[in-house]
Amino acid sequence: MQVTEGWGSRVPPLQPGHTVNIDCQECTCDGSTQTMRCQTQPCPLPPACPEPGFVPVPAAPQAGQCCPQYSCACNTSYCPAPVDCPEGSRQLLDYEKGTCCPSWECRWTICSVNGTTYQPGAVVFSSPCETCTCQVPSGPQFSTFVISCETQTCNTYCPVGFEYQALGGQCCGHCVQVACVTNGSDGSVHLFYPGESWSDPGNRCVTHECEKHRDGLVVVTTTKACPPLNCPAEPLSCVRWSRLSELSLVSPAPRSWVAVPARMAPPLLAQEQAQLSEDGCCRLCTQPHSRFDCTVHHKQQVVHVGNCSSTEPVLLAYCQGHCGDSTSMYSLEANAVEHRCRCCQGLRTLPRNVTLVCTDGSSRAFSYGQVEECGCVGLQCDPPGGLGFPQSQDAGRWSRGALLPGA
Repeated sequence: MQVTEGWGSRVPPLQPGHTVNIDCQECTCDGSTQTMRCQTQPCPLPPACPEPGFVPVPAAPQAGQCCPQYSCACNTSYCPAPVDCPEGSRQLLDYEKGTCCPSWECRWTICSVNGTTYQPGAVVFSSPCETCTCQVPSGPQFSTFVISCETQTCNTYCPVGFEYQALGGQCCGHCVQVACVTNGSDGSVHLFYPGESWSDPGNRCVTHECEKHRDGLVVVTTTKACPPLNCPAEPLSCVRWSRLSELSLVSPAPRSWVAVPARMAPPLLAQEQAQLSEDGCCRLCTQPHSRFDCTVHHKQQVVHVGNCSSTEPVLLAYCQGHCGDSTSMYSLEANAVEHRCRCCQGLRTLPRNVTLVCTDGSSRAFSYGQVEECGCVGLQCDPPGGLGFPQSQDAGRWSRGALLPGA
C-alpha cells in the first residue's frame, strides 16, 4: 500500500472509498486523508505444462499489458531420468513427434519366472502331456516375454480286438491286442480271447486257438489227420434180400433179411457202418469194429519254456487212437483170470531242435522228441491191487497209417 500524490489530471475525481486502476496499480481514495492509496495489481501464477520436459516461458509484454503471457517451451533438462531395467531386459528409447522427452521402456530379451531366467526357446515347464517354452516376441508392440504352452492330444481309438492302455510316465498309451479277430462269411466279426478255440466253418478237421505269444496274440491252427477207414466185416452180415438180388446171389424177397457169410456181403456194407466223430471231422468204425486206429497226429503249437518261447508255432507230433478191446479171461493153464490190454504208444522218435527267444532278449536252444511212428503195444495187465508192470509185449506197429505185424 502506498500513497501517491501529484497525478493531477490522470486521476479523475473520486469519492472517498472508490477504487480505480492506473498504470497496473489499483488505487483507492482514502476519505480520512483525502489521498490515493495504491498497490500493484496481482497477476496469476504461470500455467503448468501438461507434457514432460515443457516449462512455462513468459512472452514479450505488449503495450498496456500488466501481467505476462506464458507459453510452454521444451527444456530437456526437465525430462525425467530413465529408470534402470531389471536383469534380462534392455532399455529402449523412442522419440515421438511433438514431444519433448523420449519415451522409454524395458524390453525383455529372456524370460524370468520366479527368479529363474530362461533363454528364448528353452523349456520352462514340462509334464507328460504339456510342454511350456520361453518366447520373446519381436516388434515394437511387444515389450514382455511370453510363456507358450503346447498340450499333446492322445488318440485313444483302437481297432476291434485291441484296447487302449496307458503307459507309466508317458502322456499317451498304446493299443494292446486282447483278442484274436476272425471275419465270418456273412461279414460278421468274431472275437476269441487267449485260450479259446473254434472250429473252421469250412473244414471240421481244422481247429484254431487264440494263443498269447510274446507281445501279441497269434492264431494257432491244428489240422486233424483222419485214420484210414478199414472197418472189418462181421462173420455173419444181415442184408436185405433186395440188396442181394442186385448181386444175383439169391432170389428177390423184398423187406426180408437173411444172414450170409461176410465174404458174400458187399464191401460197402462194412464201410456204411462208420460214423462221424464227435467233432464231425473223421468217419470212424463203430465199436467193436474199430480195433486199431493208432496213428500219428500233428498240431502246431508255440513252445514255452520258462520266460522263453519260439518265434512261431512248431509242428508237434503225437500218438492217438484205439488199440482194440481189453480182455479179462479165466485161464485153465494159469488157473487164474488174465487181464490183457493194448496202448497207443510212440514206437520211434527223432530229436528236433528249435531256438527259443527269451524276454530279456537272449536266445537258447531247446531239444524235443518228434514222434515218427505209433503202434499198439500189448501189455499183460495186473489184477486189481497189482503193481501194474507190463509182463509181456505183443506189438502191432503202425507206419504211415498201415498196421505192421508184430515182431
